[in-house]
Amino acid sequence: MKKFEYYSFCGTHGDTTDEYLDKLGKDGWEAYAVVPNGDTIVVYLKRHKR
Repeated sequence: MKKFEYYSFCGTHGDTTDEYLDKLGKDGWEAYAVVPNGDTIVVYLKRHKR
């Protein structure tokens, strides 16, 4: 059975969040949900547990 680990963070729309997501993607993280939260967004990510 595959096991995953999860991570979430609050961000804003824009370049800084995009750069952070690019960095996380290189580490194997995949965004599976983006939820609006007022002026920010909450991004939920997962990756295979190592």
